[in-house]
Amino acid sequence: SLSVNLTYAGMYLFPFAIACASLFTKALFNCAESHPALSTYLIRFAQTSILMGVIMLFLPFQTTFYLAHLIAVFWVPLSVWIGFVMLSKEDYRAKYYLAGTLCYGLSLLYYSAAHLHLISYMIYPELAVVVALSIDCLCILLSLSEWLRVKQDDFIKMLLESRMDPLTKVGNRLRMNEALEGLSKSCVVSVIDLDGMKQVNDSLGHNEGDRFLQETAALMLKEIGHFAEVFRTGGDEFVLLVVVENEEELPAIGQRLQHMILQTETMLRVNWPTAGISFGVAHSHGNLNARNCLIEADLK
Repeated sequence: SLSVNLTYAGMYLFPFAIACASLFTKALFNCAESHPALSTYLIRFAQTSILMGVIMLFLPFQTTFYLAHLIAVFWVPLSVWIGFVMLSKEDYRAKYYLAGTLCYGLSLLYYSAAHLHLISYMIYPELAVVVALSIDCLCILLSLSEWLRVKQDDFIKMLLESRMDPLTKVGNRLRMNEALEGLSKSCVVSVIDLDGMKQVNDSLGHNEGDRFLQETAALMLKEIGHFAEVFRTGGDEFVLLVVVENEEELPAIGQRLQHMILQTETMLRVNWPTAGISFGVAHSHGNLNARNCLIEADLK
């Protein structure tokens, strides 16, 4: 007696659900930037599905039933194809997307076969679709969680790279400023200038100059990195920072740091005979904070 068949009301909702699925696929695989042609097609498919969904609200149920199946005939192969293509591109989201799409597509085939009486004794076709949809939703959540995990890894990597000197792989000025500003304990700071950098660039070229900086930073990390944090603050200037728990140990740690720097200079001259290290060391004695300590070391 009802003008709308509530048992199969999903047929009226189906075009709108497929429109959402099409736009979700576009967003999930970043099609707007990575696959613009596919992005345009998915947008048009979503718009067409919405238009058909509005029209189907005013059509007899039998017509709506077949039109919903017609949309599925186009969407399921398309989504499966997208899943395989993205999987071939080693997209980490595709494995979950494809698994959910295949499950849902197979359930629709089962559902259609049951209603067309292609095979006898096909029971509970509607339940099969609901279960498949549940699995598909779970796969969507898994793909989103994987996407969030990768985005988090990318963010952490970007955060680390923004605080690292790309040439020497030690901390940059931003990382040094953060270390100094967040420091509440005593410290020993050394400001280092490399001697002979200009001669290397002029006589051997800037590529050798870069190699000189890289080897110097690697040597500092090897000889001093366990004791002090190493930063390259620009050009041939480096800064060493030692955080000290006991203020009474500041003079002794300052002398130890000087000794390490001199040892590093000796080892540096093995491969770079004209090179040298000029440096100043200061420690946060009295009321001298880490920032002023840096200034004092630079003046020495």
